[in-house]
Amino acid sequence: MFSFLSPSAPEWAKFLSGKEYKEFMTRLDEYFKGKGLNYVHNNGRLEVPNNPFGMEQLGLVNLAQRCKLTGNGDWSEIIRDHFEGMIKANEFNKEFDKTKKDFSQVKEFVGVKLYNESYFDAVGMENVICRPFANAIIEVLIFDLPHTISNIKPGEANAWNVSNSDLFKIGFENMRKQYPANISKEAFESFSIWFCQADHFFVTNLALDHDEMKKYCGSKGALVGMPHRHALLIYPIESLEVVKAINTLIPVIAGMNNEGPGSISEKLFWYNEERYIEIPYELNEKQLSIKPPNEFVEMMNLLK
Repeated sequence: MFSFLSPSAPEWAKFLSGKEYKEFMTRLDEYFKGKGLNYVHNNGRLEVPNNPFGMEQLGLVNLAQRCKLTGNGDWSEIIRDHFEGMIKANEFNKEFDKTKKDFSQVKEFVGVKLYNESYFDAVGMENVICRPFANAIIEVLIFDLPHTISNIKPGEANAWNVSNSDLFKIGFENMRKQYPANISKEAFESFSIWFCQADHFFVTNLALDHDEMKKYCGSKGALVGMPHRHALLIYPIESLEVVKAINTLIPVIAGMNNEGPGSISEKLFWYNEERYIEIPYELNEKQLSIKPPNEFVEMMNLLK
């Protein structure tokens, strides 16, 4: 318990205060003791021998972010529901595993999802089927199951005799049909943005849909933020008001990415001609420094 009593939260839980971190770890400890399970905590991950969760390591970042978003109060129920859901998922997966070789049985569960590539540091990229999307964001083939989302492993896909390109198309269509975008125009400071949000985990899949994205772009494209799995921000570019939008959106996107859950990217992108081009910046407590690429500067010079 001594590690729980740190006056400040560690780097992996920097969105929590020292008091909140202590509360989170205390409730976590209570859950595992109640289940009669031993664990070792290492930098935001739990190693739990002989566990019913079906995973060797359990990540804590998203769970801690969810607790943070609920505000003060007893986080025991959130923690319990999270891990009990994993147990149910493991039980379902044992039956699902028996049908994995038959693509006709699993096709409806194939999906795609955007992640930050760092999400798979512990798993290893060799165990993931993915392709680059933008900056450190990758598009990943997943199984969207009733109780969980799991990445499709290369060995599993090899048994289907279906190309990865076709799997990405199938996964995109499955998620597009099951998780429609929930988007509205919102006043934001002195300008407006398109804001897409939902409780499901596939909000940012809208960024994959170029036909749909065109509806929300200006004549010079759009600024796009993908801070976490529940939110997508779009600012249509039509005038030099874009300068104000950049300065306002960057701190917001960075803050949302830090809070999560399901953090994807703190970056700001320029979406133009079906490309996502990063607009680099440096942000600290004192100032924001923006370093737009030459292509973006050339576009701005044409604006009124």
